[in-house]
Amino acid sequence: MRRLLMRSEATIRTDLTRAQAQKDEAATRLRSHRLVLGDSEKLAIEQEAVARHRRLAAALRDQDRAAANRIVEQAEEKIAPAIREISEINSKLEGIEKSVVAEARIIGATVTKTYLTPQQFANFDAVIIDEASMVMLPAIYYVSGLAKEKVIVSGDFRQLSPIVPTEQAAVQELIGSDVFQAAGITEAVKAQKPLKRTIMLIDQYRMNASICRMISRRMYEGRLKTQTQSRVGMPSPPPPFDGSLTVIDTSPIQPFVNRHGSSRYNLMNALAVRNLVRHFQETGFSPTSSGVADDQGNLGICTPFAAQRDVLKRLTSGSGVIVGTVHRYQGDEKAAMIIDVPDSLGERYVSLFAQAGSPEDAGSKLFNVAVSRAKEQVIFVANLDYLDAKLPADAFLRGLLHEASTKGRIVDVRDVLAMWPIAEDLKRIGRPFELDTETMRSGLFRQTDFEAVCGADIERATKGIAIYSGFVTPQRVAAYEPLFRRKIAEGVKIRCITRPPNRNGSIPVDLGRDALNGLEAMGCIVDTRWNIHEKVVIIDDEILWFGSLNPLSHTNRTDEMMARVTGKPAALQLSAFMAVTSSLSAEKAEGLSVIGENPRCPECGRRTTYRLGSYGPFWQCEEECGWKQNVGRTNSPRPSTAGTESLPKTGAPCPVCTGPTVLRHGPHGHFYGCSRYPACKGIVKDAARAKGTTQTGQKPAARRGR
Repeated sequence: MRRLLMRSEATIRTDLTRAQAQKDEAATRLRSHRLVLGDSEKLAIEQEAVARHRRLAAALRDQDRAAANRIVEQAEEKIAPAIREISEINSKLEGIEKSVVAEARIIGATVTKTYLTPQQFANFDAVIIDEASMVMLPAIYYVSGLAKEKVIVSGDFRQLSPIVPTEQAAVQELIGSDVFQAAGITEAVKAQKPLKRTIMLIDQYRMNASICRMISRRMYEGRLKTQTQSRVGMPSPPPPFDGSLTVIDTSPIQPFVNRHGSSRYNLMNALAVRNLVRHFQETGFSPTSSGVADDQGNLGICTPFAAQRDVLKRLTSGSGVIVGTVHRYQGDEKAAMIIDVPDSLGERYVSLFAQAGSPEDAGSKLFNVAVSRAKEQVIFVANLDYLDAKLPADAFLRGLLHEASTKGRIVDVRDVLAMWPIAEDLKRIGRPFELDTETMRSGLFRQTDFEAVCGADIERATKGIAIYSGFVTPQRVAAYEPLFRRKIAEGVKIRCITRPPNRNGSIPVDLGRDALNGLEAMGCIVDTRWNIHEKVVIIDDEILWFGSLNPLSHTNRTDEMMARVTGKPAALQLSAFMAVTSSLSAEKAEGLSVIGENPRCPECGRRTTYRLGSYGPFWQCEEECGWKQNVGRTNSPRPSTAGTESLPKTGAPCPVCTGPTVLRHGPHGHFYGCSRYPACKGIVKDAARAKGTTQTGQKPAARRGR
């Protein structure tokens, strides 16, 4: 009681602040829950589940539980002998397996298997470890210890190294290097020193000579040689892809690359690959030799990025082609390999994989593996203009693309896009369109054609429409208003994701704010992101538009265009990729694109924007009232506004730029910050902070230097 009654005023104020913050947080979660519960589709699913429960309850009401239990017991008695027999058979099989292993002279297994079931692997005279460059050192040490006399290590240290899921440099250094590096072989080869107990296999039989030359000089000092062999009956893709080296150049359409976490994806590249796979199938070059997806197929697709792999899988689903990252393909081979290089506009720098120059670099090893999987044909998909401008002079990828371009063929990506005519897709809309000839050929829609066809898609929408646009203008919003109001009245959800008014390019802040307010007045969900360059429209999780044209702000530039893809797989994958607060897989992303993500500012009630900072993503008030919060943060007290009523809204001039200052709320109390923040970070402390106290009367916490 004494502790309760004798609490200081400062402690009580702190508790009140914390309670108010918890109340605000609960209100925010309540609004979010109400939004979800207000989803008519989810409500219908819930009502159907309740009705089904009632039907089942009614059907079981007159059933005799005891009788049902007796039936179950009788069934269990009948199957008991079968269960015992199965157990005996399994025991016999285990004994047979042990006897076979005990008597076998050669046993093949993965390295992982040897230490997961150690009772099966012991007392070997010799151990041969293949593909050793990808095996972590502790596993190498373990399996080597199984040999009594000899250990033979086989592998290529110019291919992929072990995958060690860690961000700690010490762990990576200890177990992330391969056995060749640990044995000093890598450095010795680099210094051209003679090696004992080491031999290089210089003859290869997989790749034809043109492909082998691409990597031999750059990765093996020209020592890797091609031995001629009979290739009678080897399948070949149709022209112009039947040569050994081909580059599909995407620079004529200048595609954008987007980011999903630390990975990258390029939708235009993926669309070109989809068309190429379909063209190969239609001309008799089957992705697989047996008609089913197996590892012996004729065609393979690989890319350095997991996000691009996921998009490619979605767009080529049902084709039977094997799609994977380059790591998936180490140890595999195909008659023809498509190597998708997503790097393009939208990123300031090319990826670390693309920058690699030395044979020891991870990127060089990765592209070495990708190229050397092919027997007869290597097909690159790449933006040659972008890569020529961005790649370092000594980049391994630059050398590969130069040789493929000069000694092979360059194919315009528009010719590949034309392999999938859009006329059949447009017939499903149910009305004719007068489209440009090039649009009908390539499937790339410029502004007028995009407005006509996308408008028709929106007219036919029945569930939801999500529009991602780099910029927004009142003129475009006004043009959409009649259509948007009509669809919202029909129960269709519309969500618009764009930039906040103060990040809206050259458009004045007040006009950008009017455009966003106008969308909300129509009934649209509006979310803003500090940096967004994606131009995407997702309709009913079935139709996907993407490209370089801002749907909410057209500039009449003739080089801007959009592509249209139909089908749920691609639309759901993009819905999952574009979400900022969800880690749902594409299979669970239905309806995700039209669910609002940004909370309202708890301080002023205005919209918030999504930003990426040094310590992760965070929400910030769109009007810069001072409120910020890390994304995903819950039950965290926010700075209280109590006691600010008597403080003036503006303070003394900024000591840095002499501009006006405004009242802000920080983690240690109130202060006056420059109104030109973040361009100017000048601060003027208020009277309370100048005296060394915060709003609670306590001394501010010590701030650690970073």
